[in-house]
Amino acid sequence: MDELQRIRPEFVERMSPEMLNQLLDGLEADGVFNSLEKEAILERNQTTADKARNLIDDVKKKGEKACIKMIEQFHIGYTKRATRENPDSA
Repeated sequence: MDELQRIRPEFVERMSPEMLNQLLDGLEADGVFNSLEKEAILERNQTTADKARNLIDDVKKKGEKACIKMIEQFHIGYTKRATRENPDSA
């Protein structure tokens, strides 16, 4: 949980709508969120930054395992984006 708190400012600043949706989909697939929880994060916040803040807060409430899964999903998404943007580096 400390790791999520540490990366929170940069996470919020760099989050894009596409990245947020991919991350939420991954967390739903991992069982961290159900579909209602996922939709609540998307619907109760207007800006992407607010959605990202709320995502971190909700994951932290679910405990250490959920935090680890979020970090793993974030790294998976980051790797996929980097490969897509620079296919020669893969």
